[in-house]
Amino acid sequence: MTTSVDNKSHSYIPVELLTPYENTDNELTRALVQCGILTAAQMRHAANRYRIGSDDDAVVFWQIDEEHHFREGKVMHYQADGHRSHQKKPYTLSWVWKKEKLLPQEWRATPCLFGLHLLNEEGRADCPVAIVESEKTAMICSEYLPDALWMATGGMSNLSLAMLFPLKGRKIILFPDTDPTGATSQRWTKEAEIIAKSLGTPVYVSDILEKNATEEMKEKKIDLADYLVMKR
Repeated sequence: MTTSVDNKSHSYIPVELLTPYENTDNELTRALVQCGILTAAQMRHAANRYRIGSDDDAVVFWQIDEEHHFREGKVMHYQADGHRSHQKKPYTLSWVWKKEKLLPQEWRATPCLFGLHLLNEEGRADCPVAIVESEKTAMICSEYLPDALWMATGGMSNLSLAMLFPLKGRKIILFPDTDPTGATSQRWTKEAEIIAKSLGTPVYVSDILEKNATEEMKEKKIDLADYLVMKR
């Protein structure tokens, strides 16, 4: 990474910074195949479609908007079983680039849904948009349930009107993670009501996990991909 950029405020990542991260072979993509969660062909398809990158052996989840501008790169480490490594904290590439002076300090990321660039995918104008928390979950669900466009907020608290505004006019279905108290589902249901009123677009919240997950599953705080893998 030797290329710097002008000392201006940017909403989008300059294209010259993206090249070192184009490799799709990393801890996550290997683990999902080795654990039998996705076939090698499915993994290639998902990685290319979501434009997954790598930073050394960690996965880079790019936030790419509906106009195909890169907004942010979220770097995460995964274990051999496909679960997140909690020993290595996630970080963003804009933070790295600011530290290395490849981006000016005043540059501010403008986050968007992971997978938002799929919104205008050819032939998918009538597809519902399904939203989960985890980027990994969106990738897996996109191969298991391909009739929807799968996107991710990147975290429970990231669901917001700003995130969903580009989806106005589309059918939107939220799939919150589960937990013992149902707190996540309740939080997303309340947020969905606010967003729906502002967008003038219905926002549905799936209760598949709340209805079908066992108490043990809820204790583990599983998400939709976990449930689908368990039920195969």
